[in-house]
Amino acid sequence: RTEPLEFRLQPSSRISGTVLDPAGEPIAGAQVDMTRMRGVEAGGMAVQIATREDTVSDADGRFAFLEQEPGKVSLTAVASGFQEAKLADLAVPKGEDLEGVEIRLEQGAIVQGRVLTPDGRPAIGASVGKVRGGPGFGPGTRGSAPVDGDGYYRLEGLAPGELSIEAE
Repeated sequence: RTEPLEFRLQPSSRISGTVLDPAGEPIAGAQVDMTRMRGVEAGGMAVQIATREDTVSDADGRFAFLEQEPGKVSLTAVASGFQEAKLADLAVPKGEDLEGVEIRLEQGAIVQGRVLTPDGRPAIGASVGKVRGGPGFGPGTRGSAPVDGDGYYRLEGLAPGELSIEAE
């Protein structure tokens, strides 16, 4: 004889909002990442595991994460030419949607230049990266930028302030 199984389903939540520029205009094509920390027991030890989802804002700057469990999440947004912005510890209520989240991106600084070899030729194949200063890069640079066939590079989405870069 088989015993009946009982499943209790919890309603899921939706997280939605808009990515905006400093003037309040929507930013299309922004990368929005959601990170959730979960406590898990493994071998008698408590371990924190980060799970991550991502999406891209639509033509009106809107984004959404569907079927979310209750708890705390962090949202990070980046777009070309803008600094990265993060909203930490957003509470997702049980069975309720978290709507109207606004992520405002500040204009990012640009550093561009040319890398030459000691004999004055373009350093083709080199890359330029940030060593220290400012919180991060916008998309497309991934912490570094390639040098083109004429030796030029361009780093975008940087925070204002002092910055050290290096070429390799």
